[in-house]
Amino acid sequence: GRRRWRLSYRDYSDNDLIPGLEQRILAHFDTDEDWLLEPGDVLYLPPGIAHWGTADGDCMTYSLGFRAPSRRELAADWFQHLVSLADDTRLDDPRDLDVDDRARIGGAALSAAQQLLDPLLTADAGAFADWFGCYVTEPKPQFQVLPPDETWTQPDLERWIASDRDLVRHPAARLAWQESADGLTLFVQGEARRLRCELRDAVRILAQTRRLSPALLRQLATMAEGGSRLIVDLLNEGVLEPDAEEE
Repeated sequence: GRRRWRLSYRDYSDNDLIPGLEQRILAHFDTDEDWLLEPGDVLYLPPGIAHWGTADGDCMTYSLGFRAPSRRELAADWFQHLVSLADDTRLDDPRDLDVDDRARIGGAALSAAQQLLDPLLTADAGAFADWFGCYVTEPKPQFQVLPPDETWTQPDLERWIASDRDLVRHPAARLAWQESADGLTLFVQGEARRLRCELRDAVRILAQTRRLSPALLRQLATMAEGGSRLIVDLLNEGVLEPDAEEE
């Protein structure tokens, strides 16, 4: 069916809401844009945009939400990552212990504890960038990507390309990449892998393309040494897979 959507770009506050409701419903809605969506249409609503949808006859609407991580969630994962980097070096006994007031925490004890933690709390930018890349590509528990039943080899890939068939990315697979002074890093399913800078163009294409045509596969396999090896690795991890519609 069809559904009418009205959007308002006003900066509303809680004072504009109807009080006493569980949902955030505006008492007065100022329409800036008005859309009538047909079957198959998609409407993207950025966070914070007021919207009002009404059915134009019988219709069914699916709402898909994408939630950005909160500061608390980022901090929790980052600090957990720091914990995984820590060794078992123990805190020394304080040297300014007052035997007459043993319950008092002195400055030397505080300083020793801070010095023990400082190397973790002052992690360099590269370590933080690696953690963030892994964090944003970490798969959700309910969307795991499993390796194929049979292992792919280089000749298998060559035969697949020669058969003139596509490869597709697994719908749940997450890829991202970044460049730094140390080189190129590809993040796949929450893991980081270092790659040679010559693979930059291949990595950029693989990270943002969901369907790889035979022509594009040939280009990726030959644009830099290691390109075809990278494709085989992604196939064996289940990140890339044959197009089910072509099998």
